[in-house]
Amino acid sequence: MKNGLRLITHTNKESKVTEIDVWIKAGGRYETNETWGYAHILEHMLLKGTEKYPDVFAVHSKLDRAGAYANAYTGVDQVRFVFQVAGKYTDSFLELMAEIIRRPLLDGDVFENEKKVVLEELHKTESTPDQFAARVNLNKVFQGHPLERYSLGTEESVRSATAEKIREYYKRFYAPNNAAIVVIGPDKHIAVKNIVEKYFGDWAKSDSLENNNQIPKHPQKRKFFHLNDIKQTYIFLNYYTPGADSTREQAALDLVASYLGYGFSSPLLQELRVKKGLVYNVSANNFFNADAGRFMLYTFTTKPKEVIVTFKEVVQKLKDRFSEGMLPEIKAQRVGQFLRVSADPFHEGDILGRNFILRNKLISPDDYVAEINKVTYTDIKNVIEKYLVEDNSFLTIVGPEDVAA
Repeated sequence: MKNGLRLITHTNKESKVTEIDVWIKAGGRYETNETWGYAHILEHMLLKGTEKYPDVFAVHSKLDRAGAYANAYTGVDQVRFVFQVAGKYTDSFLELMAEIIRRPLLDGDVFENEKKVVLEELHKTESTPDQFAARVNLNKVFQGHPLERYSLGTEESVRSATAEKIREYYKRFYAPNNAAIVVIGPDKHIAVKNIVEKYFGDWAKSDSLENNNQIPKHPQKRKFFHLNDIKQTYIFLNYYTPGADSTREQAALDLVASYLGYGFSSPLLQELRVKKGLVYNVSANNFFNADAGRFMLYTFTTKPKEVIVTFKEVVQKLKDRFSEGMLPEIKAQRVGQFLRVSADPFHEGDILGRNFILRNKLISPDDYVAEINKVTYTDIKNVIEKYLVEDNSFLTIVGPEDVAA
């Protein structure tokens, strides 16, 4: 659109439901120690009242009477607002979304109350072992890089936040040229475009947006242990990988992750659960942001030493076990896995919106499948040799005993 707002639509004439997402480039990576967590606080506040719908009851009465689903999420580099509603309400709920995004009240008294809610959420996360361990891992893997800042902030940064500071944060990041709208449902693109222009077309763009992309410096120490008096130990074996622009390498890494960790036939589940009984569950995931990524093996166990040894053995044998003849099977597995997930409008919205945040362009599910199918066995060997090696790893352990020593 003329003001820089991106509109991404997918028309499904058979659908009776419309998914409406707004994505904002904001989050921990754009924050300082003082403003850490502000994107998340603001996410809470935007659903607490607007000029037209002046309080929580007014906002949610409109949502509830339509039987709609509404939620919002803050990540390290994005904020996502989600509505799911019957298709006949597309116009009405784009209007509500415009009110929430463009005209929030950000009332001081409401803010002081909501700050207490955010602190409770922070304390809940600190009391939930898997969530706490994931936060520790992110912070240590990317220590000294903007990606180290998980979304919730710290107790100190949240307590010191004021309504005026949150209003300033809103002015910095909530602009059309820092946002994207994703609409998935029965309406044609031109119809949706006309509605979006009606409610968002006069939204003034900003000339002071931030870009802090940078290649992370890998820490000299490749291990970190955090003492936590819990029964199981949480283990994260991370490998540093490139950012979103390395499209072919990321597709190859997705295939390696699918091979290693998808289902009971995967090497990780075969070795750790079926043969040795060391874990209940285990995963292999390929994550990436605009400027950096990480390939991660993750599990929790009461036998951490044995699991760490097995993790490393499986990765060391990867090049020999993942044969060229297996590549078509793993491609079919990954595509099937991806299509099953992306059939849900919520997950399709995530795919489309995340690609705006990371790549600033449209990449459809069909585009992703095409990229997966282009991967060669040489690509697979190259990413294994280049990234999945000991000197490129970082091990995080959270539990009752330092087995990383």
